[in-house]
Amino acid sequence: MKYYLLSINSNSELWNGYSTISPFTDKDSNDIDSPIKALGNLDLYYENLKFDEKSNNIPPFDMADDILLIRKDIKDISILKGEYLDLIPVFNLNGKNEFLAFDIKNLIFNCVNWEKSSFEPWPPERKIKEWEHPRGQIFYKPVIYKSKIPNDVEIFRIMEWPDTNIVISEIFKNKLLKLDFNHNFLKFLNIELVLID
Repeated sequence: MKYYLLSINSNSELWNGYSTISPFTDKDSNDIDSPIKALGNLDLYYENLKFDEKSNNIPPFDMADDILLIRKDIKDISILKGEYLDLIPVFNLNGKNEFLAFDIKNLIFNCVNWEKSSFEPWPPERKIKEWEHPRGQIFYKPVIYKSKIPNDVEIFRIMEWPDTNIVISEIFKNKLLKLDFNHNFLKFLNIELVLID
């Protein structure tokens, strides 16, 4: 089974004419410390930020605060839901619901092979702040242990990988590709799997 790091394609030309969203708040526009933890327990709100003032097109996917969003009007999106993924409504500050958020239920711990993963460590002389990740400052691509992934899991997050990380199986990727939207809005980065030494 192949696995991929799923993310938004940030190619700026692709987003011309589309609106994207701001970080999440509560209904009174107050910041939320950890929207991922609040998802499913608290309604999340956002403001539209327009790249093109003449347009109000909504992209098929967007991301805010490390939460992946899909337009709720994409046909057959219910095929994505399962034991490890709920699709939770989020709202703009006018109360309109345009997106569903990926609420990923499976978190995998201690699955990263740090020796083979691609990231930029801190300079040796750098004093690491308490809130900073101790291993590095920029994280590019994880290499993960195959044995840590349960066979039936199609989507999960890696707990110790600090950047946005949504890992999907080839099965889940194919489900996404069956949906009717411009697939260039997503990126699928192949993940290397290794055995535990």
